[in-house]
Amino acid sequence: MKFHTLIFLSTYFSIGQLSQAYLVTATNFLPDDDPAQATRKQFIKDKLKNGLVLELGTYYYFTRRRHFSVGLSLQFQRFKLPATPMELVEKYDFGDTQLFLEDIQSQLEANSILQNFYDNSILEPVISPIQLGEKTYRKL
Repeated sequence: MKFHTLIFLSTYFSIGQLSQAYLVTATNFLPDDDPAQATRKQFIKDKLKNGLVLELGTYYYFTRRRHFSVGLSLQFQRFKLPATPMELVEKYDFGDTQLFLEDIQSQLEANSILQNFYDNSILEPVISPIQLGEKTYRKL
């Protein structure tokens, strides 16, 4: 009696850094229908400099069609968008879209510690999208 051991399932793991070309292309798909969305899109385009990606996946190879496989993948991405509060309020107009720009200016004039925070502190919002995908492979 003869037994053949074949593995029909494979898994993979990858980690890397996304290219600037990918980041520029991905941000082109962000909505910009109204002024607030356009401001957010411009902020992300200006501040998104690099991103890390982690991907896990598995393939199943069909026994009768050895050159054909299907798979699923799960991809985690992580981006940081560093900016000072001053940039957010004055350059990207987030304060004006929320209708509190005048309140901020009056608070800054009254408090030097707050003014220092406003001018020099770096805030780093983080974007962490998760993507589920399928892959089909056919070797000719």
